[in-house]
Amino acid sequence: MQETEKTNNELKKNLILLVFVLAFCFVFFELIVRIMWTSPSESYGYPPGFLIPDFVSAGYKNQANFSGFFVGKGYENISIKTNSKGLRDYEHDYIKNNKTIRILGLGDSMTFGAGTEYEDTYLRILEKKLISSGRDVEIIKAGVGGYNLDEEYAYYFDEGYKYNPDIVLYGFVPNDIDNNLNLTTIKENVEKYGDFILKESSFEQTVKKNCKSCIFVYSLIFNYDKKYYETMFSYWDNEKKAEHFNKKLLEIKNNVTNKNATLVIILFPYNPQFENSLNYGFSIQEKIKKLAQDNNISVIDLSQNLDVPNYKDYYLFNDICHLNKNGNELTAETIKTELIRRKIL
Repeated sequence: MQETEKTNNELKKNLILLVFVLAFCFVFFELIVRIMWTSPSESYGYPPGFLIPDFVSAGYKNQANFSGFFVGKGYENISIKTNSKGLRDYEHDYIKNNKTIRILGLGDSMTFGAGTEYEDTYLRILEKKLISSGRDVEIIKAGVGGYNLDEEYAYYFDEGYKYNPDIVLYGFVPNDIDNNLNLTTIKENVEKYGDFILKESSFEQTVKKNCKSCIFVYSLIFNYDKKYYETMFSYWDNEKKAEHFNKKLLEIKNNVTNKNATLVIILFPYNPQFENSLNYGFSIQEKIKKLAQDNNISVIDLSQNLDVPNYKDYYLFNDICHLNKNGNELTAETIKTELIRRKIL
């Protein structure tokens, strides 16, 4: 009897010790992950109330006359201000001076300038460079975070064309083929959740906030990044999706041309496509170039400028696509040089 009791006590002690060791190892692992690893989700974010529903055309848009700051560690002091049309820009009249060359910049968060100050966005830098070179230029900066071609198409035909641009710069990114525009779903989300964006559950928020090691292990097991790229590249092999994308882009091109203006596509790469990164290659950009060539559309490909050994110097920290001040400067200089060289300006 005493022997059995002694064995049970030893077993309890060992179990307690095991639990303690496991807890210690977990805490130690969590601390190491927090110090050494940055989650892809730890980046800039938009403040509450900035993106609002738009049931007329694009599904959602920037709030007009907004003043606030990005959210996220390292971004909380970077300001966001919009004009009366919801653009991160100064005010523009629809009617322009006939002597002024007006450029409309369509795009997503790359064109909006996510994670950077307004003065450091590529369209603003480009505008200042062109004015400094003696040209009377005005750029309408119409980027909206998260927009793909469907939303940009909707914006152009609902609002963008009213500015009567001489040049339309379309800032293309590889995921632009993905269709986000679903007004029915957006309306349902607003009615059900009070917002057009589906919120994460409180459990998901708690895990992300308090268990970084959980996210790290999950990313290792499921290799989310690889899956994302495989899915994105497969979209471009989907005949139906590609046909939809091509149709929308050519409709914009035809409308721009009919207004005696010029469409220019700016090809922004994802840095995992680079030789010195994951080397996924530029097959997507080649498809766009072929489409552009067949339809007499000018293309400025930034891949060759950004695919360099020190490419990380041009991007926000731990970011696959968004440019920092240096990257936007390089982009603006490249676009300026090409617009002048090709006599588009």
